[in-house]
Parts: sequence; structure tokens; C-alpha cells
Amino acid sequence: MYKAKFPFKIIEHLEATDDIARRYHYCHCGWVKETIRNDDLEINGDFCYCGAGWSKQLWDTILGVSLETELLETVLNKDERCLFVFTLPDEVVK
Repeated sequence: MYKAKFPFKIIEHLEATDDIARRYHYCHCGWVKETIRNDDLEINGDFCYCGAGWSKQLWDTILGVSLETELLETVLNKDERCLFVFTLPDEVVK
């Protein structure tokens, strides 16, 4: 199951004229946002597994299982969006 985050500031994101502003307004995380704007700051892209955790917790509870989660894209790594994949166990798919 794929999950892309929705931009935090939709209008600002859509109206942004440069990559940094677009990624900044897409992100929900204050720490990541400041890293996007400041080249002197550095956070590893794996930090964004925190964002995946919000969706994971919801689906783990609904399905009654712990889903494997993988971070595919993140604005922290200069991608245009944040995209996660949650692997559904066989017992859920059946």
C-alpha cells in the first residue's frame, strides 16, 4: 500500500516558484523544514520515518498487525513529495 503525504501548506506549495519553497511548504515537520531552508543544517533522510509512523500507527491499529514500512521519497532528500510503502501481510490480503 503506497501513501504520499499531502502538502502541509497547499496554496503556498502550489504557488512556489522554486524547489526549496515547494519542498518547504510540502513538509509537516518543523525540523525538516528548517533543514530544507538552511544548507548549514543536515538531517539524514531516514529521519522522515517519523512521518511514516503516523500512518503506520493508524493502519497497524485498524488491521491489527504491524506493517513493514519503507521510505521511498522524502523532500528532505530533494524529492518532490514524501512517499511511503506499507507491506500488507498475507493474512490481511486474504
